[in-house]
Amino acid sequence: MKKIKINEKETIAYRELGEGKNLLLLHGNLSSSFFMEHIMESLSESFYVVAPDMRGFGESTYEQEADDVRSYAEDMVAFMDKMGMEEAYVMGWSFGGAVTLEMCRIVGERIPKAFLLSSVGIRGTNFQGIQEILSDLEEQAKNVVESPLDYVKNRLGELAHRFREGQEDKEKQEELKAEILWEKYRGESPEGEDKKQYLLEIMKQRNLLEIARSLIRYNISPEKILGIQGDNGIVEIHQPICICHGEDDLVIPIEEIEYIAQCLGEKAIFERVGETGHFMLLDKPEKVVSCIKEFFEA
Repeated sequence: MKKIKINEKETIAYRELGEGKNLLLLHGNLSSSFFMEHIMESLSESFYVVAPDMRGFGESTYEQEADDVRSYAEDMVAFMDKMGMEEAYVMGWSFGGAVTLEMCRIVGERIPKAFLLSSVGIRGTNFQGIQEILSDLEEQAKNVVESPLDYVKNRLGELAHRFREGQEDKEKQEELKAEILWEKYRGESPEGEDKKQYLLEIMKQRNLLEIARSLIRYNISPEKILGIQGDNGIVEIHQPICICHGEDDLVIPIEEIEYIAQCLGEKAIFERVGETGHFMLLDKPEKVVSCIKEFFEA
């Protein structure tokens, strides 16, 4: 992997392959650019493909904490600048989808088109994981001083603290991280060396709590969700956006993604993919590559 310094504090590691128009691939939470590696070769036949590790993930630095989506988007814009990319297509998976939308707001026409793969929604607290936690903890939350939202944040904080401070031995850490990943996974789990490498990449993440906070707060809709008023930033996005989402996604309900398409109106192309979930990237890589090429080459 190569590395490039984007500002005085942070250095971004990245993978690159191919030549042609720039295509930036942004990974999700509990992952890194390694998760993009198996689609890069096919995409490199048509594009100069670059997959960075975002701040706090993989081999990139994490010198300054960031707990809002905008900060990660600004990092990626700075990365584009340092890489000499005047323009770039951007594909964002899961958390990377939110970063992609924020980049569209920041740089406008420098991103001619964008692609959301199994993206989080634009009403950040309304994705399935947080809603399930809130539901499960509703009765417990009534008996504590904090609000339900603060209670959830604190529980997520405890989890992140265990990773950071090493209070669990490494085997237990890997087991806990694996549980988080695979319970969100639908379809065949990678086995053998592939699974080991995915888990190793997950273990490199240093900003689990901050990403959780950023997703709880992320709301660019016109709605108020759990006390957080959206800024309606979705209206600032004018690029064509292709939205590709699995019908069986257990992490982000497809209704949330239909809402994005509704807000974007004619700017959105929405493709529902059957028999796959949040990890379509790994379950159906040929389908993902086909959709990306068809959209960006049109």
